Amino acid sequence: MLGDDDRPDALGGCMVDDGDEHVFYLLDKQAIRVVRFYAPAEQQACAGPDPDRAQALAASQALQALIPSVR
Repeated sequence: MLGDDDRPDALGGCMVDDGDEHVFYLLDKQAIRVVRFYAPAEQQACAGPDPDRAQALAASQALQALIPSVR
């Protein structure tokens, strides 16, 4: 999974003010990697579909469904 920091051109010139940020900590035996997405829903609509951003949105929605009081 590649986040916004890994591909600066992924945002396609779209600008979002005061959006939410989704941060994932990917853990394996060799490393901990941080993947960030800024305003992923808005960026998906503006910059076009991105499989990594779509995966981040799906994971966030699944977690929010499990724990509805956390937003």
